[in-house]
Amino acid sequence: MESAINLTCGLNCIIGASNTGKTRIAKTVEFACGGKELPFTDKTAYEIAQVTFVTNGGEVSLSRSIHVQNTIHVKSSNPMIVPGSYSVSSRAGKSINTVLLARGASFESERETGSGASLEVSAKS
Repeated sequence: MESAINLTCGLNCIIGASNTGKTRIAKTVEFACGGKELPFTDKTAYEIAQVTFVTNGGEVSLSRSIHVQNTIHVKSSNPMIVPGSYSVSSRAGKSINTVLLARGASFESERETGSGASLEVSAKS
């Protein structure tokens, strides 16, 4: 089972009735990027949180299992981001912070060219 949501460059509003998953989207992004709180309950049966950033330099995907919580797997077509396994610990030699804070990764939008970052959030069982 997989659920996915695509967000585009610019302002995205996630609206809906109570208990429909709005907070779960934010928690999934936070967890995939190194946050501590699990985004899923046992009811969902999801086991992997994944976010894909579409940057000016290429796609960068971060995926993290709820079973191996201190490792984030990175796939990248952006030459500024080295693919591999990263730690959630900022003290580790290969910390996810080096990906999220990479100079030249262009996660921010480029107003002059009209291009920029977009985001896909998914959860898999």
